[in-house]
Amino acid sequence: MQFNCIAIGKASAVIAQNGELIIGFAAILFGDACPTSLAKYDDLKAAAYIGDVVVHSDYSGKGLAHSYSKVQLNSHQLKK
Repeated sequence: MQFNCIAIGKASAVIAQNGELIIGFAAILFGDACPTSLAKYDDLKAAAYIGDVVVHSDYSGKGLAHSYSKVQLNSHQLKK
């Protein structure tokens, strides 16, 4: 579902690299692509949601997954 949302422009893929090596991936969903359970907290039109996050095992525990929350905010601001 998340890859489909990326393909149709309702989500963004964020890739983290170290040189040529892909070390992480996150799917950031926007608006109505966010889980409907979040609607009780905010208008989904103004929401962004971090979907799947994958981090290479050699980079686990180094804050990479946490940094996706900053990317989420920046990506959502760009989508407005």
